Amino acid sequence: MYWFRMIVVATIWFIYDYSAYAFGTYSAPNIQFVLGANAPLWKTFGWNTVLNLFYLPGAFIGSYVSDWIGPRRALAYGVTAQALVGFLLAGLYPILAHPQNIGGFCVLYGVFLSLGELGPGKF
Repeated sequence: MYWFRMIVVATIWFIYDYSAYAFGTYSAPNIQFVLGANAPLWKTFGWNTVLNLFYLPGAFIGSYVSDWIGPRRALAYGVTAQALVGFLLAGLYPILAHPQNIGGFCVLYGVFLSLGELGPGKF
C-alpha cells in the first residue's frame, strides 16, 4: 500500500547519504589544502572540530522547522538553501582557498553542512 512513498523516502535517503558522507569524509583534506602542506596537525584538527560543530544547530533548527512547516517543505527549503550556499562556496573558493581565509571557509562550509542537516539530515 505504501510502496511508492517508501521508494521516494529510500531514494531521498540514498542521495543524501551519498553526498553527505562524501562531504564529511573530505572535510579534513579540504581544510589541510586550504591551510597548506606545512600546517601542523593540531591546527587541522582544531578547524575540523569547529567545522563539525556546525552539524548541531542544523539538526536542532531542522527539527523545529519540520514541526513548524512540515517535513516536505523543510526538506525542500533545506536542500534549496544548501544548494545556494554550495554554489556560493564554489564561486568563492578561489578567494577562500588561502590560509588567511580559513575562518571564512570554515564558516561557509559549516553553514553548508548545517543546511544539509536542516533539510534531509533530520529524517
